[in-house]
Amino acid sequence: MGKIWLTTDGNPPTSVLGLFSTRRGAEAYVAELIGRYSSGGRLQHLGEPLAKDVGVWELGLGPTVVERDTDQRIESLPGAWVVKVDESCRMVACSFSTELAPTHPSTTYRAGVHHICQAHAATPQAAFDAARRGMTAYLASPSARRQAH
Repeated sequence: MGKIWLTTDGNPPTSVLGLFSTRRGAEAYVAELIGRYSSGGRLQHLGEPLAKDVGVWELGLGPTVVERDTDQRIESLPGAWVVKVDESCRMVACSFSTELAPTHPSTTYRAGVHHICQAHAATPQAAFDAARRGMTAYLASPSARRQAH
């Protein structure tokens, strides 16, 4: 399987800034980005430095090079059903997203007086099952019991 090298902004989830067929090309781009950012290192606007993270970037904690396989796993690519359930595990929303992958983790959040669990999967039924499991686990957790009082 072939390899590619990505330049990323260094923040999870990793935003891809460029794709390269060689590590050397990716590293040259990262060096160029650091050089561009560093050009504002001594400048200020309203007393605030324009490039306040220049030292961090120079230490390698900014843009970075990541090696990946050319062919990605199909199940990890975007295209998933998104289902939301409330505390009674009743479906309150269902839609298809081309931005989220079926493997995207479920989340539970508060919406007004209700708690909502949002889950993702390759089929609506699998997303619904994952959302119900997520909400059931959330309701059984100590943090949910504390918020109920």
